[in-house]
Amino acid sequence: MNGCPQASPVQVAVLPVAGRGGALMPATRVVPKELLPVANVPLVQRAVAEAAMAGVREVILVTSPDKPLVGAHFQADPGLEQRLQDWGQSRILEAYRAIVPAGVTLRVVEQPVPRGLGDAILCARDLVGNRHFAVILPDDVIDMPAPGCLAAMMDVHCETGACVLGVQPVPAMDVSRYGMVKIVDGRITDLVEKPAPALAPGNMAVMGRYILPPQIFDALLQIAPGANGEYQLSDAICLLVKNKPFVPWEITAPRYDCGSRLGFAQATIALSLHDPDIGPALRAWLTSEVTLE
Repeated sequence: MNGCPQASPVQVAVLPVAGRGGALMPATRVVPKELLPVANVPLVQRAVAEAAMAGVREVILVTSPDKPLVGAHFQADPGLEQRLQDWGQSRILEAYRAIVPAGVTLRVVEQPVPRGLGDAILCARDLVGNRHFAVILPDDVIDMPAPGCLAAMMDVHCETGACVLGVQPVPAMDVSRYGMVKIVDGRITDLVEKPAPALAPGNMAVMGRYILPPQIFDALLQIAPGANGEYQLSDAICLLVKNKPFVPWEITAPRYDCGSRLGFAQATIALSLHDPDIGPALRAWLTSEVTLE
């Protein structure tokens, strides 16, 4: 991370992990979606690692009352650690210790009722306080070399003092699935949640990475719920962009929607190919055994 001439470093991140994961049923019937592994690492653990590489020192998990396993995944288990040491399982011990990055504190707060992304972020208000903070949606896996996507966005925030949204172009047929931004002279001036193609302000969609100001919490209290009863983070951002600088950071690395079956499968293959232990063998198998017709 570079120095921060225009802003204080962002040291807190919020990870909303209270979603139902319905698209991945029956895998998510008991196991939370965020604990499903992509290339042997649970989605939520990948997000925590990305936050840590960006300099975050406090991670807030916003979960639901029926998902205690998400928080439990990060709890220390001295007995297990000692057994791994006694058995000489050094590689497994290293993987266990990597679950919580050094210097990172994790906190858990509950979203009692699933009422949308905006409501999930609002649940973290007391813990965030009057600080700028990052948001990572663990579903959105971005295949980018270390230190990762959020670290690059942090550099933009530090250099400009602006809030930052990670964006990526999408085809017109897909704009109704995303929050779409309008960009004028390098600044975000509008954000429309899941518009019809004819009403989209551009082709750039927000893709699961945000650096936001503490004023977003007051904005979240001002918005009304949508037709489905959910409070949208994009509606609150819209209240701020007129008077507060928000800039885009284009994500050029591959991004996988791991909340969908296709995206989850794609991410599993792509990231497994990076694994030095199994990547070469997997690539050879794909080349020799998989026939595309």
